[in-house]
Amino acid sequence: MPNGNIKKYFIDSHIHLFNIDHIPIYTLLARLNLDLIKFGALFLDLNKLLREFKHFIKFFERDIFDNIDKLTAEIDKSLSAPRLKTIKDRERILTPLIMDFQMIPKAGHEKLKSQTDRLLQTLRTPKAVPANYKILPFLGLDLRRFDKTALNKIETTVNSLIKEFSGGLKSKTRRKNPADLENGDIIGIKLYPPLGFDPYPDTNNAIRKKYLAVFRHLRNLDLPITIHCQKGSYHPDGVSDDELKRYTTPINWANILNEEGLGDLRINLAHFGGDDEVKDTVDWENQAENVLLKREFDGLKKSTWTFTIIRLLKKHPNTYADISAFNYRDDRAKLALAYLIALDHNEEFDKLGPHPLADKLLWGSDFPMPIREREFNDYEKIMSEFSRTIDIKNIKNRFLETPKEKFGANKLPDRNSLLESLTHKNPMRFLFGG
Repeated sequence: MPNGNIKKYFIDSHIHLFNIDHIPIYTLLARLNLDLIKFGALFLDLNKLLREFKHFIKFFERDIFDNIDKLTAEIDKSLSAPRLKTIKDRERILTPLIMDFQMIPKAGHEKLKSQTDRLLQTLRTPKAVPANYKILPFLGLDLRRFDKTALNKIETTVNSLIKEFSGGLKSKTRRKNPADLENGDIIGIKLYPPLGFDPYPDTNNAIRKKYLAVFRHLRNLDLPITIHCQKGSYHPDGVSDDELKRYTTPINWANILNEEGLGDLRINLAHFGGDDEVKDTVDWENQAENVLLKREFDGLKKSTWTFTIIRLLKKHPNTYADISAFNYRDDRAKLALAYLIALDHNEEFDKLGPHPLADKLLWGSDFPMPIREREFNDYEKIMSEFSRTIDIKNIKNRFLETPKEKFGANKLPDRNSLLESLTHKNPMRFLFGG
């Protein structure tokens, strides 16, 4: 624990607190992934749309003060569940991720500085944040801000941008212990490549050197970095599907971590590749000999983004992956996530590196992005399904072999141990080092 700190927290490593003033409206609507094709014609039932996305859309209408009240109330309610009694009385740490939309042409949204000023001023207002919470944001940065910066000016430019947008950083020593931090203190950097930048442009040597200099300086500043790493991403006009994949693939980070001086860069590959990639990583036999029997675990597909991320988590000491925005409606995705943790617990991934997977995963809700009326319309439902998914000894499936059926209960990690790791131990290391 950093600086011998023995205090325990509940930590959500991936949330948002922006509202409609902060983001491009087209980007918001694109995130809804609307299917407008019906009966062979373009059709939009606005009343149905409003009902379906009521909770989601109202979040963006509300003032940030109101959203803080709502979010913290929902977290408090979710942690009152009996299965979460071991963590319910802990102080909470939330890390809202600020998005840098400013480089999108004609986006029609609030500039990064004014967006950040409004959020930080709100968080620093007395009584805006409940006494048992610390809200410590990550500052969004679009790497294209450095394209025209001279290589020998990268460090000073990074420092200037952080000071301009957030007022500067607390000392490294204070950022090691959340008890020494105040609401609104910036503690990390958020990168969202789908907005239009390649973090490792291997065909442009000059730009690549600049971006690597940025990463080296963030490492020297001891700032953790959260990177969007999921195929399902919204992106602005002008970014093709091929570009989206090229900018967002975890292979970029495999290359970056292999560069000199960056092997111990502290990063969170957010979304663990996405629930579809998690699901596709675990394979079951096509058909059991007896249709009354369950399909058995049949191996792994190692070409998925999730398996690429697992390689990085196992090999590099300061790599993490949050499982935010996970589709808990998909039983196969839930079982696949449980299987990956169980496989590593049974030493199936030991050849990839010495770091246990259970020490590298982070709880994240992605609030409010996955919240829809017909899915999970509050934090409590998401947290409840998460806690059931990591109860690997008791996870059930009618059609597919479970980890308990494959390994036996004695060879599976304990739910409370995983809960402790994903909501406290792992995020403490990622956010504060040590």
